[in-house]
Amino acid sequence: MIFLLFTFLVHAVDLPKKLTSDDRDQVVEILGLGTSSKILTIPYPLGGYSGLELGVSMESLPVENLALLGDKTASQDTFNYPKISIGKGLLEDTDLFLHFIPFSEQTELTEYGAVFRWNFYKAKNVPGSLSLVGHMNSSNIKDQFTSTSYGIEVLAGITVESLSLYFGIGQVQAKGRFAGGTQGITDTDFEEVSRVKKTHSIIGGSYHFLPYFIAFQIDQYETTVMSAKLGLRY
Repeated sequence: MIFLLFTFLVHAVDLPKKLTSDDRDQVVEILGLGTSSKILTIPYPLGGYSGLELGVSMESLPVENLALLGDKTASQDTFNYPKISIGKGLLEDTDLFLHFIPFSEQTELTEYGAVFRWNFYKAKNVPGSLSLVGHMNSSNIKDQFTSTSYGIEVLAGITVESLSLYFGIGQVQAKGRFAGGTQGITDTDFEEVSRVKKTHSIIGGSYHFLPYFIAFQIDQYETTVMSAKLGLRY
């Protein structure tokens, strides 16, 4: 119900046409990297086989630079879209999160992906931990732009009572495929592919009133993406 409510509050992003090679690289940096997977959760593990997490998030991606590319579009500030996620503890210190966006006419975006987290270090004297996070994501906007992204980050988290903070850094790469033909968006009228690879930094926090929690996260690529999530752990 929350996901459906969010869907009706958002709108699709407009993609410019006649995109040159440099334009296509920028689109991949904005949309390919920007829609990549986000960890966006409490930094400590779900707790083994019994741990389960359900969540609905909203991501806000700045897209004002799209209006300046190709044959240009009307001014647009942000691309907001909701996402559903499901997390499951696999072993004591490893978790797997799956996320997806069903197609809707409001966003004209479909997306799915996965995040794997391994909590490999827990401090003994302070409530801190280190995790290795790997992720992949695939997204499709209007069948005109599809992207696949992969990334890996090291994440440091600290939890004091009901409040958690986490910070991370790593790399993410994305491949974008641009449709050609009469309905395409390239300047060559043929299908084109562009790839980018960038450093990715993360800062986030969560507050849990178990079994519920809320989380906020800022992801820095070439652009800054902001996300918020309402979740349930049990």
